[in-house]
Amino acid sequence: MKNWLALTLFLSLALAQGLTLEEALKKASGLNPVQAALLDEENKKKELERTLADPLRTGLGELQARQAYALAQARRERALKQAERDLVNAYANLLEAELQVRLAQKALLLSQKAERAAEIRLKGGGASPLDLEKARKDRLEAEKNLRLAEAGLWAARKNWQSLTGSEEALPLGDLPPPPEDVEGLLARNPDLLSLRQSLELLDFQLGLLDESFAPRRDIENLKDQKAALAKNLAEAERGLRLGLESGLERLKALLQGVAAAEAAQKAAQAQLEADAKRFKAGLLSEIGLLQSELAALQAELGLLQARTAYLKAYYELLAR
Repeated sequence: MKNWLALTLFLSLALAQGLTLEEALKKASGLNPVQAALLDEENKKKELERTLADPLRTGLGELQARQAYALAQARRERALKQAERDLVNAYANLLEAELQVRLAQKALLLSQKAERAAEIRLKGGGASPLDLEKARKDRLEAEKNLRLAEAGLWAARKNWQSLTGSEEALPLGDLPPPPEDVEGLLARNPDLLSLRQSLELLDFQLGLLDESFAPRRDIENLKDQKAALAKNLAEAERGLRLGLESGLERLKALLQGVAAAEAAQKAAQAQLEADAKRFKAGLLSEIGLLQSELAALQAELGLLQARTAYLKAYYELLAR
């Protein structure tokens, strides 16, 4: 019984222990798609080793085995990047959902205070029944928004837990800088690698043929295939390059958005600090202070969303 209680307590503490993004990303290699890609890579490596150990191997067989292993490596790397992207999305969604709940709670508190104020003003003749009705509708809307925010938080937390085993995420640290160029991303892309390998294979097959024993028609057909494949490769590389370059420009624009959101958040925080002093001095109402607190939370959410938008776009770019 004691052992069972100890295990339950340990599991509860493990779930409650929050993870940083860096800690969560280390779990990417254990996710199912990455494990499947890793298994395929290991199998292709063994096949290559068996091929190289065969004294009767052909040059074509060795080339195909090497290509299969290289492609499996590239696909495993992309699977890892895609898993990291999924973790980043889950992390960002959880942080945003937590702040959305705090914002909805503050908005509900403000609407409740405003409704109570409308009731008092109505009794004193300073408000109409329509004013009170509007305040009640605002409060009901705030209650609905809080329920929706709580449901969103529950879903985000469950998704995060399914990926990491933890229910909590620790605050976001520094953002990674944009990649310097797209050449490395192009070189690692499995789709382009597959086309390059097909072109290499056609080159090899053409090298095996000669008009002395192969019909010219067969040789010309292979040359036509090679030309068509080279064209497809060039178009695919050009399209991917444009997409990656566009992604880099978007990252730069998103960083500008982060800077603007930081300035807005600092201004809202400064206003809140000033309003807190005015409230303490009796120069501002409780509702006025709540409005300032709500504005500060909205600015905080805006900053978080700007930062997570950049983070999501960054990892989406790496996963292409």
